[in-house]
Amino acid sequence: QGHEETETGAFEFVIQHKDGHPIDVEITPSLMTLNGDQEVISGMFHDITRRKRAETSLRESLAEKEILLREIHHRVKNNLQMITSLLRMQARNALSEDAREALSQSYTRVQAMALVHEAIHGSSTLKSISLHGYLTRLLQYLQESFGQRGKSVSIALKLCDVSVVPDQAIPLGLAINELLTNSIQHAFPEGTSGVISVEMVADEDAITVVVEDNGTGCTIDTIDAGSKPLGLSLVRGLIERQLHGSFLIESNHGTRAVIAIPRHELVPDTRGAP
Repeated sequence: QGHEETETGAFEFVIQHKDGHPIDVEITPSLMTLNGDQEVISGMFHDITRRKRAETSLRESLAEKEILLREIHHRVKNNLQMITSLLRMQARNALSEDAREALSQSYTRVQAMALVHEAIHGSSTLKSISLHGYLTRLLQYLQESFGQRGKSVSIALKLCDVSVVPDQAIPLGLAINELLTNSIQHAFPEGTSGVISVEMVADEDAITVVVEDNGTGCTIDTIDAGSKPLGLSLVRGLIERQLHGSFLIESNHGTRAVIAIPRHELVPDTRGAP
C-alpha cells in the first residue's frame, strides 16, 4: 500500500522505564496518508536522556562560571577601592602641593576603573556596560571628590543609550575622567563657578563624546602643564591606540574636547538607560 508522510514537529517529554527510572524522550509525529484517503498519525521515539543531561551539566557549568566572574569583578572593585583609600591618605599627608595633586589624580583614575567593575558586578550581563549609567556615576564621583571646588562647577549631561564591552569602558572612562579633572582644576580659578557639559551621541558610524567647559582659566598649555606626566598624552593614547578612535581639543573662551570611536567597536544597548 502506498503512503505519504508529513512531519508536524518534535515534542520532548519524560516517560517512565519499566524499572521505574525516568527517561527523556523526543517524539517526531508524522501525518501519514494511506491509499490516498485514510490519514493516520505515526511517531518515532528517540531516547535523549544523555543529551538532556549534557545540556543540564552545561547550563550548570555556565552558571558557576558567571558567579565566579561576578565574584572576581567584585573583588577587583574592592581591591581598587582599597588602593583609592590608600592614595587619599597619602594625598592628605603629602608635604608638597604637587605631590598632593599627583596623588589626587591617581586615585580618581583608579576609581574610574573600579566603577567599571562595580557596573559589571551589578549588571544583568557580563558582556556590556551602559555608558549612560557608568558616566553618570563617574561624574557624580568626581564632583564629590573635589569637594567645594567640585560643588562650584555644574556638570550638564546629555547622553544617549549605548553600551560598550568592559575593555572599552575602562579607557573611555579614564579619558573622560582626565578631561573633567583638568576642567575642574584649571578652567575655573579658585572661587569662580562654571559649567562643564558632557554630550554623547551615536550614529551609524561612530559614537562621539564632547566634553566642553565655559571657563576662562584653562588653555591647552595649562592642561599640559597641570597634568604632567600624563595629561593629554594619556587621553590621546587611550582613544587612538586602545579604542582606535580620534581625539581633538581646542581652547577658545573655554575648552572643548571631542572623542570619536568607530561605531563597529560598540555594542548597542538593548536595556535602556538606567
